Amino acid sequence: MKRNTVGCPWTTSRGTILAMCRLGRNLAPFVRIATGCVTLGIAAAVGFPLGVVVWQLARYDLIKMESGAMDPRGAALTRHAEHHGFFGALFGMGVSILYALLVVYYLSQL
Repeated sequence: MKRNTVGCPWTTSRGTILAMCRLGRNLAPFVRIATGCVTLGIAAAVGFPLGVVVWQLARYDLIKMESGAMDPRGAALTRHAEHHGFFGALFGMGVSILYALLVVYYLSQL
């Protein structure tokens, strides 16, 4: 008995994709989930470390401004950068958690 392969654009591939096509599974949801995982993975890989670096550099500069080793005229802008770095790191961590949940969901659907 031949199984339905409608909705499977990769009929010549080997491996899991071909096995899923033979089972008659539509791959569109898997492609969407994989695209979301890649996008969130890139955001998490860049956002969290960059946020931490900005946060720590701004803190270091504020400490130097308070001790008098650096000109304090930029303190307001540096405080602003410190807050943005902190919230950027939090956002990156949240995206990392969401990314992990999407990967788990994707793997459970296979």
